[in-house]
Amino acid sequence: MLKELGLKLDCMVEILLSEEESTKRILKRAEIEGRSDDNPETVKARFEEYRGKTAPIADHYKKLGLYKSVDGFGKIEDIQKKIVEIIENI
Repeated sequence: MLKELGLKLDCMVEILLSEEESTKRILKRAEIEGRSDDNPETVKARFEEYRGKTAPIADHYKKLGLYKSVDGFGKIEDIQKKIVEIIENI
């Protein structure tokens, strides 16, 4: 798709967060927002999908030198700032 648009990928940014912490956050969001689609079974299925299809992409971009990661623990504002810094320094 990028090629068709005449664009190139400059980097891949992965937000690193344990499945345990991610699950806690998703289930808390479900509680706050009343989301029935965020339940332990669907969260588990999403992680299985991630491990099988998405996570291997990170290795590909690491080999190309385009991979960056950000620690996902902490305040959203701090995480966002780190991501912006990565993008600005490309």
